[in-house]
Amino acid sequence: MPQSPSDKPTAGNELTVAPIRGLLEALPIAVYELDRSGRIVYTNQAYASITGYGVDELLGMYVHELMAPGPARDATPALFERLTVEAPNPTPLTAENVPRDGRRIHVEIHWNYRRDEGGTVTGFVCALKDITEQVRADEALRDSEGRFRRMFEQSPWGT
Repeated sequence: MPQSPSDKPTAGNELTVAPIRGLLEALPIAVYELDRSGRIVYTNQAYASITGYGVDELLGMYVHELMAPGPARDATPALFERLTVEAPNPTPLTAENVPRDGRRIHVEIHWNYRRDEGGTVTGFVCALKDITEQVRADEALRDSEGRFRRMFEQSPWGT
């Protein structure tokens, strides 16, 4: 199994690394760890399944390489730099990613900082969920509501 900075248990931590790794591999949720620049240093099989790449292929890739081309992808390296320096409170992110097969998927990313014993940001731990179906359902609902609204407004009962 790939090694990462998080392999070393911290003082007072009741869980050991081996059971945590086993749990991460069993989770149906994509979990990965990034270094300060956004390079993947650990990933579980669920993330590999979502992206279509093997675990060994993902290790060393920059996470923005998996994003759809555009302004968000272009801004991601600077975002990691800002997060590392300013360390604002973590908030969930959404993005459009492109798996190996070329289709576009919508993802939701929950993340937190990886810090050393002195509190310096050394990387990021992330959990990713494919929300493509949820986004499509929301879009379909908005389209349906819009059609209904137009139909109602054009009917004799709508005015």
